[in-house]
Amino acid sequence: MSATEFTPERSDAIRQLLLDVVADEPRRRRRFHILVTSVLASVAIVLAGGTAALALTGVIRFDSAPAPVGTGNPTATPTATPSATPSPTPTPTAAPRAIQVQSTPIQAEDVRSLPAHPSWSLDLPGQTSTCQQHYVYNIADGLALFTIGSNMGMESRAGCTVGHGDTVLAMVDTVKGSVLWSREWKWEGDAGMGTFLSVLGTSNRAFFVDESGGGGPRDIIDLKTGGTIATLPTDFGSYPNWQLTPVWDDSGDMIWTKPILDASGEPVSYHIERVDPTDLSNPKWTTPLAATKASLSVPNFYGSGLVPIEYLATGQTSGWMNSLLDLDTGALSHQSVSAAHIPMSRVIIEYRDLTEGTPHTIAALDQTTGETLWSMPFELGDSISEARATTGRPGWLAGGAIGTPSGDLVLTSPSTLVRIDIMTGEVKMRSDITHCGVEPWYWANGGRDVVSDPERNSLALVLGPATCSVDRDSGAPTPIADHDSFQWPLFGPEVTYLNTASINGGGAGTAYDRRTGAQLWTSPTVQDEEWFFAGGVLVRQVGTHIESLG
Repeated sequence: MSATEFTPERSDAIRQLLLDVVADEPRRRRRFHILVTSVLASVAIVLAGGTAALALTGVIRFDSAPAPVGTGNPTATPTATPSATPSPTPTPTAAPRAIQVQSTPIQAEDVRSLPAHPSWSLDLPGQTSTCQQHYVYNIADGLALFTIGSNMGMESRAGCTVGHGDTVLAMVDTVKGSVLWSREWKWEGDAGMGTFLSVLGTSNRAFFVDESGGGGPRDIIDLKTGGTIATLPTDFGSYPNWQLTPVWDDSGDMIWTKPILDASGEPVSYHIERVDPTDLSNPKWTTPLAATKASLSVPNFYGSGLVPIEYLATGQTSGWMNSLLDLDTGALSHQSVSAAHIPMSRVIIEYRDLTEGTPHTIAALDQTTGETLWSMPFELGDSISEARATTGRPGWLAGGAIGTPSGDLVLTSPSTLVRIDIMTGEVKMRSDITHCGVEPWYWANGGRDVVSDPERNSLALVLGPATCSVDRDSGAPTPIADHDSFQWPLFGPEVTYLNTASINGGGAGTAYDRRTGAQLWTSPTVQDEEWFFAGGVLVRQVGTHIESLG
Protein backbone atom coordinates (compact mmCIF):
# COMPACT_ATOMS: atom_id res chain seq x y z
CA MET A 1 0.00 0.00 0.00
CA SER A 2 1.38 3.42 -0.93
CA ALA A 3 1.77 6.05 1.76
CA THR A 4 -0.30 8.42 -0.30
CA GLU A 5 -3.33 6.21 -0.94
CA PHE A 6 -6.66 7.33 0.54
CA THR A 7 -7.58 4.08 2.32
CA PRO A 8 -10.02 3.95 5.25
CA GLU A 9 -7.08 3.32 7.58
CA ARG A 10 -5.21 6.35 6.24
CA SER A 11 -8.35 8.45 6.41
CA ASP A 12 -8.72 7.54 10.09
CA ALA A 13 -5.08 8.40 10.70
CA ILE A 14 -5.35 11.76 8.97
CA ARG A 15 -8.58 12.52 10.81
CA GLN A 16 -7.00 11.71 14.17
CA LEU A 17 -3.89 13.75 13.33
CA LEU A 18 -5.99 16.75 12.43
CA LEU A 19 -8.10 16.35 15.57
CA ASP A 20 -4.98 16.20 17.71
CA VAL A 21 -3.51 19.30 16.07
CA VAL A 22 -6.70 21.27 15.67
CA ALA A 23 -8.09 20.80 19.17
CA ASP A 24 -11.46 21.47 17.67
CA GLU A 25 -10.51 25.00 16.60
CA PRO A 26 -12.35 25.85 13.34
CA ARG A 27 -10.31 27.43 10.63
CA ARG A 28 -11.07 31.03 9.90
CA ARG A 29 -12.17 31.27 6.28
CA ARG A 30 -11.46 34.22 4.05
CA ARG A 31 -14.30 36.22 2.58
CA PHE A 32 -14.29 35.88 -1.19
CA HIS A 33 -17.95 36.35 -2.01
CA ILE A 34 -18.59 39.87 -0.74
CA LEU A 35 -19.75 42.16 -3.50
CA VAL A 36 -17.78 45.27 -2.74
CA THR A 37 -14.04 45.05 -2.09
CA SER A 38 -10.99 44.83 -4.29
CA VAL A 39 -9.19 41.70 -5.38
CA LEU A 40 -5.66 42.85 -5.96
CA ALA A 41 -2.65 44.67 -4.83
CA SER A 42 0.21 45.95 -6.98
CA VAL A 43 3.93 46.49 -7.07
CA ALA A 44 6.83 48.91 -7.29
CA ILE A 45 10.16 48.93 -9.00
CA VAL A 46 12.41 46.60 -6.99
CA LEU A 47 13.56 44.11 -9.63
CA ALA A 48 13.72 40.33 -9.32
CA GLY A 49 16.60 39.03 -7.32
CA GLY A 50 15.60 40.69 -4.08
CA THR A 51 17.69 42.65 -1.60
CA ALA A 52 19.36 41.62 1.58
CA ALA A 53 17.21 44.11 3.45
CA LEU A 54 14.02 42.09 2.86
CA ALA A 55 13.00 40.28 6.03
CA LEU A 56 11.84 37.18 4.18
CA THR A 57 13.11 34.44 1.94
CA GLY A 58 11.59 33.12 -1.26
CA VAL A 59 13.00 29.80 -2.35
CA ILE A 60 12.01 28.47 -5.78
CA ARG A 61 12.13 24.76 -6.49
CA PHE A 62 11.86 23.02 -9.85
CA ASP A 63 11.14 19.36 -10.49
CA SER A 64 14.24 19.02 -12.71
CA ALA A 65 17.69 20.58 -12.75
CA PRO A 66 18.33 23.45 -15.17
CA ALA A 67 20.27 22.69 -18.32
CA PRO A 68 24.05 23.30 -18.06
CA VAL A 69 25.32 26.56 -19.48
CA GLY A 70 27.76 26.36 -22.42
CA THR A 71 31.40 27.39 -21.92
CA GLY A 72 31.53 29.70 -24.93
CA ASN A 73 34.73 27.94 -26.14
CA PRO A 74 33.59 24.84 -27.99
CA THR A 75 36.22 22.26 -28.83
CA ALA A 76 36.42 20.43 -32.11
CA THR A 77 34.62 17.10 -32.21
CA PRO A 78 36.37 14.30 -34.10
CA THR A 79 34.42 12.68 -36.92
CA ALA A 80 33.12 9.28 -35.83
CA THR A 81 33.70 6.20 -37.96
CA PRO A 82 30.35 4.85 -39.18
CA SER A 83 29.32 1.61 -37.55
CA ALA A 84 27.90 -1.26 -39.49
CA THR A 85 25.38 -1.89 -36.72
CA PRO A 86 22.79 0.86 -36.39
CA SER A 87 22.51 2.39 -32.90
CA PRO A 88 19.11 2.35 -31.20
CA THR A 89 17.26 5.68 -31.25
CA PRO A 90 17.05 7.10 -27.72
CA THR A 91 13.57 7.77 -26.39
CA PRO A 92 13.08 11.54 -26.21
CA THR A 93 12.32 12.99 -22.78
CA ALA A 94 9.08 14.96 -22.72
CA ALA A 95 9.62 18.59 -21.85
CA PRO A 96 7.56 20.10 -19.00
CA ARG A 97 4.35 21.63 -20.27
CA ALA A 98 4.28 25.33 -21.08
CA ILE A 99 2.84 27.62 -18.42
CA GLN A 100 0.46 30.24 -19.80
CA VAL A 101 -2.77 31.66 -18.42
CA GLN A 102 -5.47 30.43 -20.78
CA SER A 103 -7.80 32.90 -22.49
CA THR A 104 -10.60 30.38 -23.08
CA PRO A 105 -12.74 28.45 -20.55
CA ILE A 106 -11.17 25.47 -18.81
CA GLN A 107 -12.97 22.21 -19.55
CA ALA A 108 -13.87 20.04 -16.56
CA GLU A 109 -13.55 16.27 -16.95
CA ASP A 110 -16.05 14.10 -15.12
CA VAL A 111 -14.98 11.04 -13.14
CA ARG A 112 -17.74 8.48 -13.73
CA SER A 113 -15.94 5.59 -12.01
CA LEU A 114 -13.45 5.76 -9.15
CA PRO A 115 -10.16 3.92 -9.79
CA ALA A 116 -8.69 1.63 -7.17
CA HIS A 117 -5.77 4.03 -6.74
CA PRO A 118 -5.37 7.71 -7.61
CA SER A 119 -3.40 8.40 -10.77
CA TRP A 120 -1.14 10.74 -8.77
CA SER A 121 -0.65 12.27 -5.33
CA LEU A 122 1.55 15.09 -4.05
CA ASP A 123 2.63 16.63 -0.77
CA LEU A 124 3.21 20.34 -1.26
CA PRO A 125 5.84 22.26 0.73
CA GLY A 126 4.80 24.23 3.77
CA GLN A 127 3.25 23.62 7.16
CA THR A 128 -0.21 22.34 8.04
CA SER A 129 -2.25 24.16 10.66
CA THR A 130 -5.88 24.74 11.59
CA CYS A 131 -6.03 28.38 10.51
CA GLN A 132 -4.15 28.57 7.23
CA GLN A 133 -5.71 29.31 3.88
CA HIS A 134 -5.85 26.85 1.00
CA TYR A 135 -6.80 28.26 -2.39
CA VAL A 136 -6.50 26.91 -5.92
CA TYR A 137 -6.48 29.06 -9.04
CA ASN A 138 -7.27 27.73 -12.51
CA ILE A 139 -4.50 28.63 -14.95
CA ALA A 140 -5.18 26.46 -18.01
CA ASP A 141 -6.49 23.02 -18.95
CA GLY A 142 -4.50 20.66 -16.72
CA LEU A 143 -2.71 23.48 -14.90
CA ALA A 144 -3.47 25.06 -11.51
CA LEU A 145 -1.72 27.29 -8.98
CA PHE A 146 -1.99 26.09 -5.36
CA THR A 147 -1.55 28.51 -2.47
CA ILE A 148 -0.89 27.50 1.11
CA GLY A 149 -1.48 30.74 2.98
CA SER A 150 0.00 31.94 6.26
CA ASN A 151 -1.83 31.39 9.54
CA MET A 152 -4.68 33.73 10.37
CA GLY A 153 -5.65 34.93 13.85
CA MET A 154 -5.30 37.71 16.38
CA GLU A 155 -3.17 35.54 18.67
CA SER A 156 -1.67 32.06 18.80
CA ARG A 157 -3.82 29.17 19.94
CA ALA A 158 -3.76 25.39 19.79
CA GLY A 159 -2.85 24.28 16.28
CA CYS A 160 -2.43 27.86 15.06
CA THR A 161 0.83 29.66 15.76
CA VAL A 162 0.72 33.34 14.85
CA GLY A 163 3.88 35.42 14.52
CA HIS A 164 5.97 33.25 12.20
CA GLY A 165 4.92 33.60 8.57
CA ASP A 166 5.09 30.59 6.26
CA THR A 167 3.36 30.55 2.87
CA VAL A 168 3.76 28.58 -0.35
CA LEU A 169 2.90 28.83 -4.04
CA ALA A 170 3.06 25.71 -6.23
CA MET A 171 2.33 25.42 -9.95
CA VAL A 172 0.99 21.94 -10.59
CA ASP A 173 0.43 19.96 -13.77
CA THR A 174 -2.84 18.33 -12.66
CA VAL A 175 -2.84 15.79 -15.50
CA LYS A 176 0.55 14.27 -14.64
CA GLY A 177 0.56 15.23 -10.97
CA SER A 178 3.91 17.02 -11.13
CA VAL A 179 5.01 20.25 -9.45
CA LEU A 180 6.45 22.49 -12.18
CA TRP A 181 7.77 24.96 -9.62
CA SER A 182 7.17 25.85 -5.98
CA ARG A 183 8.20 28.72 -3.78
CA GLU A 184 8.07 29.21 -0.03
CA TRP A 185 8.27 32.44 1.97
CA LYS A 186 9.17 32.54 5.66
CA TRP A 187 9.33 35.63 7.86
CA GLU A 188 9.09 36.75 11.46
CA GLY A 189 6.60 39.22 12.89
CA ASP A 190 3.60 37.94 10.91
CA ALA A 191 0.45 39.80 12.00
CA GLY A 192 -1.92 36.88 11.36
CA MET A 193 -3.89 38.67 8.63
CA GLY A 194 -3.26 36.04 5.98
CA THR A 195 -2.05 36.24 2.40
CA PHE A 196 -3.85 37.00 -0.85
CA LEU A 197 -3.13 36.13 -4.48
CA SER A 198 -4.53 37.61 -7.67
CA VAL A 199 -3.76 36.62 -11.25
CA LEU A 200 -3.10 39.64 -13.48
CA GLY A 201 -5.23 38.78 -16.48
CA THR A 202 -3.49 36.83 -19.23
CA SER A 203 -0.14 38.57 -18.68
CA ASN A 204 1.22 35.42 -17.00
CA ARG A 205 1.80 37.36 -13.81
CA ALA A 206 0.23 37.26 -10.36
CA PHE A 207 0.37 39.42 -7.27
CA PHE A 208 0.98 37.71 -3.93
CA VAL A 209 0.76 39.76 -0.75
CA ASP A 210 0.94 39.56 3.02
CA GLU A 211 -2.30 41.37 3.86
CA SER A 212 -0.75 43.09 6.86
CA GLY A 213 1.54 44.93 4.45
CA GLY A 214 4.42 43.91 6.69
CA GLY A 215 7.32 41.50 6.39
CA GLY A 216 5.72 38.88 4.14
CA PRO A 217 5.54 38.72 0.33
CA ARG A 218 4.60 41.83 -1.65
CA ASP A 219 5.59 40.37 -4.99
CA ILE A 220 4.62 40.40 -8.62
CA ILE A 221 5.26 36.78 -9.61
CA ASP A 222 6.28 35.43 -13.01
CA LEU A 223 3.93 32.45 -13.37
CA LYS A 224 6.32 30.68 -15.74
CA THR A 225 9.07 30.39 -13.14
CA GLY A 226 7.75 31.57 -9.76
CA GLY A 227 10.39 34.31 -9.72
CA THR A 228 9.78 37.86 -8.47
CA ILE A 229 9.44 40.53 -11.15
CA ALA A 230 8.87 43.49 -8.83
CA THR A 231 8.02 44.24 -5.20
CA LEU A 232 5.41 46.57 -3.73
CA PRO A 233 6.65 49.41 -1.48
CA THR A 234 6.14 49.04 2.26
CA ASP A 235 4.03 52.20 2.61
CA PHE A 236 0.78 50.67 1.30
CA GLY A 237 -0.24 49.67 4.80
CA SER A 238 -2.54 46.76 5.63
CA TYR A 239 -4.70 45.11 2.95
CA PRO A 240 -2.81 46.59 0.00
CA ASN A 241 -4.82 44.27 -2.27
CA TRP A 242 -7.91 46.35 -1.48
CA GLN A 243 -6.33 49.29 -3.30
CA LEU A 244 -5.50 47.61 -6.61
CA THR A 245 -7.42 45.49 -9.10
CA PRO A 246 -6.23 43.77 -12.29
CA VAL A 247 -7.11 44.83 -15.80
CA TRP A 248 -8.12 41.57 -17.45
CA ASP A 249 -5.93 41.58 -20.54
CA ASP A 250 -2.33 40.79 -21.39
CA SER A 251 -0.95 44.14 -20.20
CA GLY A 252 -0.46 43.20 -16.55
CA ASP A 253 -1.85 46.63 -15.63
CA MET A 254 -3.79 47.37 -12.47
CA ILE A 255 -6.26 50.03 -11.36
CA TRP A 256 -4.95 51.78 -8.26
CA THR A 257 -7.46 53.45 -5.94
CA LYS A 258 -4.70 55.61 -4.48
CA PRO A 259 -5.51 57.45 -1.22
CA ILE A 260 -4.32 61.03 -0.74
CA LEU A 261 -3.52 61.31 2.98
CA ASP A 262 -3.58 64.22 5.41
CA ALA A 263 -0.97 64.86 8.09
CA SER A 264 -2.56 62.26 10.39
CA GLY A 265 -2.47 59.59 7.68
CA GLU A 266 -6.22 59.60 6.94
CA PRO A 267 -7.53 59.68 3.33
CA VAL A 268 -8.99 63.04 2.28
CA SER A 269 -9.42 62.16 -1.39
CA TYR A 270 -8.37 59.58 -3.98
CA HIS A 271 -6.61 59.39 -7.30
CA ILE A 272 -7.81 56.54 -9.50
CA GLU A 273 -4.92 55.48 -11.73
CA ARG A 274 -4.13 52.84 -14.31
CA VAL A 275 -0.59 51.71 -13.60
CA ASP A 276 2.10 49.38 -14.85
CA PRO A 277 3.01 47.22 -11.83
CA THR A 278 6.72 47.80 -12.37
CA ASP A 279 6.38 51.59 -12.65
CA LEU A 280 3.83 52.98 -10.19
CA SER A 281 5.16 56.53 -10.56
CA ASN A 282 4.05 56.87 -14.20
CA PRO A 283 0.30 56.14 -14.45
CA LYS A 284 -1.30 55.86 -17.87
CA TRP A 285 -4.14 58.10 -16.67
CA THR A 286 -5.27 59.68 -13.39
CA THR A 287 -8.80 60.60 -12.27
CA PRO A 288 -9.35 62.60 -9.05
CA LEU A 289 -12.16 61.32 -6.83
CA ALA A 290 -13.62 63.33 -3.92
CA ALA A 291 -13.95 60.43 -1.49
CA THR A 292 -12.59 59.24 1.83
CA LYS A 293 -12.93 55.55 0.95
CA ALA A 294 -12.86 53.83 -2.45
CA SER A 295 -12.60 50.35 -3.93
CA LEU A 296 -13.24 48.63 -7.24
CA SER A 297 -15.87 45.90 -7.23
CA VAL A 298 -14.73 42.29 -7.49
CA PRO A 299 -13.96 40.34 -9.48
CA ASN A 300 -13.01 42.31 -12.59
CA PHE A 301 -12.87 40.24 -15.76
CA TYR A 302 -12.91 43.20 -18.14
CA GLY A 303 -9.89 44.33 -20.14
CA SER A 304 -11.53 47.52 -21.40
CA GLY A 305 -14.78 49.44 -21.17
CA LEU A 306 -16.68 50.17 -17.95
CA VAL A 307 -16.34 48.66 -14.47
CA PRO A 308 -18.11 49.57 -11.19
CA ILE A 309 -16.28 51.49 -8.47
CA GLU A 310 -17.59 52.01 -4.92
CA TYR A 311 -16.74 55.05 -2.78
CA LEU A 312 -17.79 57.12 0.21
CA ALA A 313 -17.98 60.72 -0.98
CA THR A 314 -16.07 63.40 0.91
CA GLY A 315 -18.22 64.88 3.67
CA GLN A 316 -20.38 61.75 4.01
CA THR A 317 -20.22 59.34 6.94
CA SER A 318 -22.60 56.80 5.39
CA GLY A 319 -24.26 56.13 2.08
CA TRP A 320 -21.66 54.68 -0.29
CA MET A 321 -21.95 55.59 -3.96
CA ASN A 322 -21.34 53.56 -7.12
CA SER A 323 -20.13 54.83 -10.50
CA LEU A 324 -18.76 53.32 -13.68
CA LEU A 325 -15.06 53.76 -14.42
CA ASP A 326 -13.75 53.61 -17.99
CA LEU A 327 -10.68 51.36 -17.96
CA ASP A 328 -9.32 53.00 -21.11
CA THR A 329 -9.70 56.69 -20.21
CA GLY A 330 -10.41 56.92 -16.47
CA ALA A 331 -13.70 58.77 -17.04
CA LEU A 332 -16.46 58.33 -14.41
CA SER A 333 -20.16 58.11 -15.26
CA HIS A 334 -23.54 56.71 -14.12
CA GLN A 335 -23.31 57.78 -10.49
CA SER A 336 -25.79 55.88 -8.31
CA VAL A 337 -26.18 54.21 -4.91
CA SER A 338 -23.92 51.45 -3.61
CA ALA A 339 -24.12 48.10 -5.45
CA ALA A 340 -26.18 49.67 -8.24
CA HIS A 341 -24.06 48.16 -11.04
CA ILE A 342 -23.46 44.43 -11.56
CA PRO A 343 -21.03 43.45 -14.36
CA MET A 344 -22.12 40.52 -16.53
CA SER A 345 -20.25 38.96 -19.45
CA ARG A 346 -21.51 41.39 -22.13
CA VAL A 347 -23.51 44.05 -20.30
CA ILE A 348 -23.66 45.86 -16.98
CA ILE A 349 -26.93 45.58 -15.07
CA GLU A 350 -28.01 48.84 -13.44
CA TYR A 351 -30.62 49.00 -10.66
CA ARG A 352 -32.93 52.01 -11.10
CA ASP A 353 -35.96 53.78 -9.61
CA LEU A 354 -35.05 53.16 -5.98
CA THR A 355 -37.71 53.80 -3.34
CA GLU A 356 -36.65 53.44 0.30
CA GLY A 357 -33.57 51.55 -0.82
CA THR A 358 -35.37 49.13 -3.13
CA PRO A 359 -35.01 49.29 -6.94
CA HIS A 360 -38.07 48.82 -9.13
CA THR A 361 -36.34 48.68 -12.53
CA ILE A 362 -33.29 46.95 -13.97
CA ALA A 363 -31.54 48.11 -17.13
CA ALA A 364 -28.77 46.61 -19.25
CA LEU A 365 -25.98 49.01 -20.20
CA ASP A 366 -23.56 48.53 -23.08
CA GLN A 367 -20.30 47.58 -21.36
CA THR A 368 -18.26 49.83 -23.67
CA THR A 369 -20.41 52.95 -24.06
CA GLY A 370 -22.78 52.84 -21.09
CA GLU A 371 -25.76 53.20 -23.44
CA THR A 372 -29.04 51.72 -22.17
CA LEU A 373 -29.89 48.64 -24.25
CA TRP A 374 -33.13 47.63 -22.51
CA SER A 375 -34.97 47.83 -19.16
CA MET A 376 -37.70 45.90 -17.36
CA PRO A 377 -39.58 45.91 -14.02
CA PHE A 378 -37.86 44.51 -10.93
CA GLU A 379 -39.90 43.57 -7.87
CA LEU A 380 -39.04 43.30 -4.19
CA GLY A 381 -37.50 39.83 -3.55
CA ASP A 382 -36.33 39.37 -7.17
CA SER A 383 -32.80 38.35 -8.19
CA ILE A 384 -30.95 38.92 -11.47
CA SER A 385 -27.87 36.86 -12.38
CA GLU A 386 -26.08 35.28 -15.30
CA ALA A 387 -26.09 31.48 -15.26
CA ARG A 388 -22.61 30.02 -14.92
CA ALA A 389 -21.25 27.21 -17.04
CA THR A 390 -19.51 24.15 -15.61
CA THR A 391 -16.26 25.26 -17.25
CA GLY A 392 -13.58 26.91 -15.12
CA ARG A 393 -12.59 30.55 -15.31
CA PRO A 394 -8.84 31.00 -15.98
CA GLY A 395 -7.15 33.11 -13.33
CA TRP A 396 -9.87 32.66 -10.74
CA LEU A 397 -10.64 30.25 -7.94
CA ALA A 398 -11.41 26.61 -8.62
CA GLY A 399 -14.53 24.95 -7.22
CA GLY A 400 -17.61 26.29 -5.47
CA ALA A 401 -20.05 28.65 -7.13
CA ILE A 402 -17.51 29.97 -9.63
CA GLY A 403 -17.55 29.35 -13.37
CA THR A 404 -17.48 31.03 -16.74
CA PRO A 405 -20.61 33.01 -17.71
CA SER A 406 -22.99 31.14 -19.99
CA GLY A 407 -24.72 34.13 -21.62
CA ASP A 408 -28.13 33.24 -20.12
CA LEU A 409 -29.50 36.05 -17.97
CA VAL A 410 -31.90 34.72 -15.33
CA LEU A 411 -34.48 36.68 -13.32
CA THR A 412 -35.90 34.77 -10.36
CA SER A 413 -38.59 35.45 -7.77
CA PRO A 414 -40.13 33.11 -5.17
CA SER A 415 -42.63 32.00 -7.83
CA THR A 416 -41.00 32.48 -11.24
CA LEU A 417 -37.78 31.87 -13.21
CA VAL A 418 -37.36 33.88 -16.41
CA ARG A 419 -34.62 33.44 -19.05
CA ILE A 420 -33.76 36.72 -20.77
CA ASP A 421 -31.74 37.51 -23.87
CA ILE A 422 -28.79 39.40 -22.39
CA MET A 423 -28.44 41.86 -25.29
CA THR A 424 -32.08 42.59 -26.16
CA GLY A 425 -33.99 41.94 -22.93
CA GLU A 426 -36.40 39.64 -24.77
CA VAL A 427 -38.03 37.04 -22.52
CA LYS A 428 -37.09 33.62 -23.91
CA MET A 429 -38.67 31.39 -21.27
CA ARG A 430 -40.85 31.77 -18.18
CA SER A 431 -41.23 28.95 -15.62
CA ASP A 432 -43.40 28.53 -12.53
CA ILE A 433 -41.06 27.53 -9.67
CA THR A 434 -43.50 27.89 -6.79
CA HIS A 435 -42.83 24.25 -5.88
CA CYS A 436 -39.12 25.00 -5.30
CA GLY A 437 -39.59 26.88 -2.02
CA VAL A 438 -37.44 29.84 -3.10
CA GLU A 439 -37.13 32.57 -0.47
CA PRO A 440 -37.16 36.31 -1.37
CA TRP A 441 -33.74 37.72 -2.28
CA TYR A 442 -32.09 41.00 -1.30
CA TRP A 443 -30.97 42.76 -4.47
CA ALA A 444 -27.73 44.25 -3.05
CA ASN A 445 -26.38 40.75 -2.35
CA GLY A 446 -25.72 40.25 -6.06
CA GLY A 447 -27.62 37.45 -7.79
CA ARG A 448 -28.58 33.87 -7.00
CA ASP A 449 -26.36 31.02 -8.13
CA VAL A 450 -27.75 29.51 -11.35
CA VAL A 451 -25.95 26.75 -13.27
CA SER A 452 -26.29 26.23 -17.01
CA ASP A 453 -26.58 22.48 -17.64
CA PRO A 454 -26.44 21.98 -21.43
CA GLU A 455 -26.24 18.18 -21.20
CA ARG A 456 -29.80 18.24 -19.83
CA ASN A 457 -30.75 21.51 -21.60
CA SER A 458 -31.58 22.90 -18.17
CA LEU A 459 -31.04 25.81 -15.83
CA ALA A 460 -30.46 24.76 -12.22
CA LEU A 461 -31.08 27.20 -9.39
CA VAL A 462 -28.71 26.23 -6.55
CA LEU A 463 -30.17 26.71 -3.07
CA GLY A 464 -27.33 25.37 -0.93
CA PRO A 465 -27.43 21.55 -1.13
CA ALA A 466 -30.86 21.76 -2.80
CA THR A 467 -31.53 22.64 -6.44
CA CYS A 468 -34.46 23.68 -8.59
CA SER A 469 -33.97 22.74 -12.23
CA VAL A 470 -36.10 23.60 -15.28
CA ASP A 471 -35.84 23.06 -19.01
CA ARG A 472 -34.01 25.97 -20.65
CA ASP A 473 -36.55 26.25 -23.48
CA SER A 474 -39.92 25.10 -22.13
CA GLY A 475 -39.52 25.83 -18.42
CA ALA A 476 -40.80 22.36 -17.50
CA PRO A 477 -39.31 20.87 -14.31
CA THR A 478 -36.17 18.76 -14.82
CA PRO A 479 -35.50 17.81 -11.21
CA ILE A 480 -32.10 16.78 -9.90
CA ALA A 481 -31.93 14.26 -7.07
CA ASP A 482 -30.79 16.40 -4.12
CA HIS A 483 -28.65 15.17 -1.25
CA ASP A 484 -27.42 16.85 1.92
CA SER A 485 -23.91 18.26 1.80
CA PHE A 486 -21.96 20.60 4.04
CA GLN A 487 -20.16 22.03 1.01
CA TRP A 488 -21.59 23.66 -2.10
CA PRO A 489 -22.37 21.12 -4.86
CA LEU A 490 -19.62 20.75 -7.43
CA PHE A 491 -20.93 20.50 -10.98
CA GLY A 492 -19.12 18.68 -13.76
CA PRO A 493 -20.49 18.46 -17.31
CA GLU A 494 -22.79 15.49 -16.48
CA VAL A 495 -22.00 14.61 -12.88
CA THR A 496 -22.64 16.37 -9.56
CA TYR A 497 -20.17 15.81 -6.70
CA LEU A 498 -21.15 16.22 -3.05
CA ASN A 499 -18.74 16.21 -0.13
CA THR A 500 -20.08 16.01 3.43
CA ALA A 501 -16.70 16.63 5.13
CA SER A 502 -16.52 19.75 7.30
CA ILE A 503 -14.21 21.54 9.70
CA ASN A 504 -15.70 19.39 12.47
CA GLY A 505 -15.34 15.94 10.98
CA GLY A 506 -15.15 13.66 7.96
CA GLY A 507 -17.90 12.24 5.83
CA ALA A 508 -18.24 10.94 2.29
CA GLY A 509 -17.80 12.27 -1.21
CA THR A 510 -20.29 10.97 -3.74
CA ALA A 511 -20.79 11.34 -7.48
CA TYR A 512 -24.30 11.37 -9.02
CA ASP A 513 -25.36 11.24 -12.65
CA ARG A 514 -27.55 14.31 -13.19
CA ARG A 515 -29.60 12.69 -15.97
CA THR A 516 -30.66 9.61 -14.02
CA GLY A 517 -29.95 10.58 -10.42
CA ALA A 518 -28.00 7.33 -10.03
CA GLN A 519 -25.09 7.18 -7.60
CA LEU A 520 -21.91 6.47 -9.58
CA TRP A 521 -19.45 6.05 -6.72
CA THR A 522 -18.60 7.17 -3.21
CA SER A 523 -15.37 7.67 -1.25
CA PRO A 524 -14.69 8.40 2.45
CA THR A 525 -13.57 11.97 3.18
CA VAL A 526 -11.68 13.23 6.22
CA GLN A 527 -12.08 16.36 8.30
CA ASP A 528 -11.56 19.55 6.27
CA GLU A 529 -11.16 17.66 2.99
CA GLU A 530 -12.01 19.73 -0.07
CA TRP A 531 -12.86 18.74 -3.66
CA PHE A 532 -12.57 20.93 -6.76
CA PHE A 533 -11.70 20.91 -10.45
CA ALA A 534 -8.09 22.13 -10.66
CA GLY A 535 -7.32 22.91 -14.27
CA GLY A 536 -10.38 20.79 -15.12
CA VAL A 537 -9.10 17.73 -13.20
CA LEU A 538 -11.09 16.52 -10.18
CA VAL A 539 -8.81 16.79 -7.15
CA ARG A 540 -9.10 16.28 -3.38
CA GLN A 541 -7.02 18.18 -0.81
CA VAL A 542 -6.29 17.78 2.91
CA GLY A 543 -3.82 20.33 4.24
CA THR A 544 -0.77 20.23 1.96
CA HIS A 545 -1.67 16.82 0.50
CA ILE A 546 -3.41 16.74 -2.90
CA GLU A 547 -4.32 13.88 -5.19
CA SER A 548 -6.37 13.13 -8.26
CA LEU A 549 -9.76 11.51 -7.85
CA GLY A 550 -9.62 10.12 -11.37
